[in-house]
Amino acid sequence: MMISGKTKLYALVFLVVFTVYDILINQIFVQTGAWHLISNYYIATWLLLTPALIILFTAATKNLLFPLWTATFIYGGWLDILFFIFQLQPLPARYTWLPHQPTNVEIVVIASTLTVLVSMFENKINSLNAKPQSEKPEWLNLFA
Repeated sequence: MMISGKTKLYALVFLVVFTVYDILINQIFVQTGAWHLISNYYIATWLLLTPALIILFTAATKNLLFPLWTATFIYGGWLDILFFIFQLQPLPARYTWLPHQPTNVEIVVIASTLTVLVSMFENKINSLNAKPQSEKPEWLNLFA
């Protein structure tokens, strides 16, 4: 059984929803003058809420490619890119709030590279799934 495009579609929807959520929350912090509390938002959202929702959706879909794609999209740089694109703003020269403060070129390269690697992994899983049941490793069922 081949893995359908639904897994990537769900992960993309997750990415878009969280990007819009991040934009709205950041605007609220700016407009209310509560920017000094933004670190609490980051901890609550990116270290607690997002992983919890990824785990719940993974349990619902019973497909381990969902968290892989979602983590690639959200934590791999795509959210940070779309944050500005959705607001019709240019990408910042440097992402100072991220570890190692990557440049806009580096963040695009990182996000693209991770996406290619996850695609290659998914293709390998699909090729293994195409084998007869007797030749499939048991762990492969985690990705079905």
